Amino acid sequence: MQEILDQYHVDWECTQEEYNTTTTNGRLMLNLKLTIAQNESDQTSDRIKYVHQGNLRRKEELTGKHPYGYKLVDKKLAVVETDRPVIEYIFSQMLAGSSTHSLAQKVHEEFGISLAQKRIWRILRNPTYKGERYGIADYCPAIIPPADFDRVQNLLSTNKQPSRTGIPYYFNGKIICPSCGNILVVNCGKSKKTGQYTRPTYICGNRYITGRPHDAGGCQFGGGVSEKVIEKYLLDNLQGLLSDYKAEITANALKLQGSYKDTVKQLEAKLVRLKDLYLDGLIDKDTYKADYTRLKSEIAAAGCRASAQVQAPAALDLILSDSNFTATYEKLDRQHRRELWQSLIAKIEIIRRPEQKGQRYKDFKISFM
Repeated sequence: MQEILDQYHVDWECTQEEYNTTTTNGRLMLNLKLTIAQNESDQTSDRIKYVHQGNLRRKEELTGKHPYGYKLVDKKLAVVETDRPVIEYIFSQMLAGSSTHSLAQKVHEEFGISLAQKRIWRILRNPTYKGERYGIADYCPAIIPPADFDRVQNLLSTNKQPSRTGIPYYFNGKIICPSCGNILVVNCGKSKKTGQYTRPTYICGNRYITGRPHDAGGCQFGGGVSEKVIEKYLLDNLQGLLSDYKAEITANALKLQGSYKDTVKQLEAKLVRLKDLYLDGLIDKDTYKADYTRLKSEIAAAGCRASAQVQAPAALDLILSDSNFTATYEKLDRQHRRELWQSLIAKIEIIRRPEQKGQRYKDFKISFM
């Protein structure tokens, strides 16, 4: 307030105390008063920060508001077991391809409770559910495995608003433009007879929306990829693609597990040598504590890397075990087909352009979640 008064050259005099900015002594007394008040404010802030730092070290909760599914027990967050199935259901449905717009209704049908769509969105975005709080990992009990939580964040970052046509697009946000690398957008034709939108086709918005030619920074991908073409390619090749993907995940998991065991073995050997150095008096206690804490942290970090290995989508084994998956797929409606592809596929790349105009695109590279 005094800074504003000084800015406009306003003097003032106190009627109850000896403060008067029109005199030198009065301004001196005012500056002393303001300095003392600022110092008290800073000390109060330091005391609060010190208390909070102690709470963080003990992994105690700082506020009285807790995320859904948690409660306060002895100053720490604990899981409300009756709410755990709801949280697990929300994340599992998201991983299964459900949209955030449909989750509120599904939760109500499954558990009989009402959660607003915005609240479900906040639940999906809250790292507390993987055990992380205030930026500290393993701060509280986790309800969702960290790897699953991170996969949901990737899905949320690519989700779009509902289409104006009302048609669930199977591969929305998944297909990469072979020319400029942008994500292809959907264009639908509209039947003159029925007035319904049909024939979803994926085109490059960098070309069709901006209208810029290729030499002006636009895109030279002038074609469109029909949804039916990609769907047919997947149904014809899905079993083989998923078998190869599962074999790759298994091989990587074995390799990662072997690397983890070797790393832990080396670090534990260092801990033994460190203890011997301390017992022989070659290092002091502070050095021993610092190195011991560092090595323990490296072991924990190696464990986190090993547990964060890629996990196969839930539908993978179900598809591989289905001897007639195409027939099963034909029974699904558009929404469930979309949920299947969204939960399985990370991205679709078009390998090459057709050699002749009018020829359909038929070569794709599929990357799974």
